Amino acid sequence: MEIGILSDTHNRLPEDIKTHFSGVDLILHAGDIGDSPILQKLKHIAPTQAVYGNTDIYKLSSVLPARISLNIENLQIYMQHNIGNIHNFWGKLRNRLDNSFPDIVVFGHTHRPVFEKVEDTLFINPGSVSQPRGGYPASILRLTILAGTVRDHCIIELA
Repeated sequence: MEIGILSDTHNRLPEDIKTHFSGVDLILHAGDIGDSPILQKLKHIAPTQAVYGNTDIYKLSSVLPARISLNIENLQIYMQHNIGNIHNFWGKLRNRLDNSFPDIVVFGHTHRPVFEKVEDTLFINPGSVSQPRGGYPASILRLTILAGTVRDHCIIELA
């Protein structure tokens, strides 16, 4: 399964997204979308799941969830726009009473790409499509999952 992941579009979706996400089975948008036409454009590429971010407080927050959990190829994926520090977030997960940890946490907000495993949880932030920070270029991420395992990933820099 091929998954296209993006965040922090802030109402800007470059045309080359179609090319970069060509052939993906699913698109995940980790919030700060801008407005619903962004989601409609993504849905023309592939089925799309999205959460709202802190700048989506009016229109999109009334129709999108703040967080979602998905099971894809027997991997539990959790998505939320702002999770804070990944190490603190993992500690909160570890202290939950039900002891069910996601295999992958997808998030945005920081505008900086992250692909880091903490304990048994992979944290993924695709960076920002519209307003990168910290000297990073605008970016998205493409993820390959096969037989319940993350097989490959590619952080794609946008022009």
